[in-house]
Amino acid sequence: MTRTTEGNLDVLIVGAGPAGAVLSYLLSREGIPVTLIERHHDFDREFRGEILMPSGIEPFTQMGLEKQLNAVPHVSLDGVELYANQKHLTTFSFNKELFGKYNPRWVSQPDLLEMLVGECSQFRNFKLIRGTRVRELIHDKNRVLGVIFDGEKKQEQLFANIVIGTDGRKSRVRSSLGSSFRTDSMPMDIVWLKIPNIEPSSKLSVYVGGGKLLISAPTHDDNIQLGFVIKKGSFKDIRKQGPLSLIEAIAQHADPILGNHLREH
Repeated sequence: MTRTTEGNLDVLIVGAGPAGAVLSYLLSREGIPVTLIERHHDFDREFRGEILMPSGIEPFTQMGLEKQLNAVPHVSLDGVELYANQKHLTTFSFNKELFGKYNPRWVSQPDLLEMLVGECSQFRNFKLIRGTRVRELIHDKNRVLGVIFDGEKKQEQLFANIVIGTDGRKSRVRSSLGSSFRTDSMPMDIVWLKIPNIEPSSKLSVYVGGGKLLISAPTHDDNIQLGFVIKKGSFKDIRKQGPLSLIEAIAQHADPILGNHLREH
């Protein structure tokens, strides 16, 4: 049994990821009433690779949020160390001819999202609802009228003139539409993990060889984030073997210094 909330919202956005938060800011700035629903109570959780490429940085300047973005904890990357079969091959630096005004940066996504919803909150026509999981859409013939979400004690209904789904790859909004769509899945998976940094760095390290790929990036909190590319669907087998087996596989693919450091941590 659901309980109906009173009144219709103008715009309801489901999912406070980068797309949902940016869209909320742009609409709210124009005076459009926006309600943003996020299923988590906060953004303090681990994300996958948190790299922001120049094409992702430039829109913040266009939105007038360059200063706010620069205040978000990050590491600005100025080059790449390339390794093959555990041996260092070359180092190349990023320059304006390659990336233009902006270098890629490894950014804290929780802090980035908090910054965006914080900027939205300066507008009185914006509302953020945290810790609320949308279950399905409300349909009437060929129209979407709102959403059904988990309230404190029971499911409730929230009606809106426009409902926008920005709730990720496993979108509840998209699946509730009942429409057919095609997904183009990547031919591989990536295992992400963090370990303490060896020494301060502003370069991305890429390790290739043996048909495998490992990416190592410095993070703002003095750690290293590692991304190990594996065969699609093989993570279940890796998990059965245990974390030590995975760590050893990554260590054997890295250079000796990083490999030994990984085994120790």
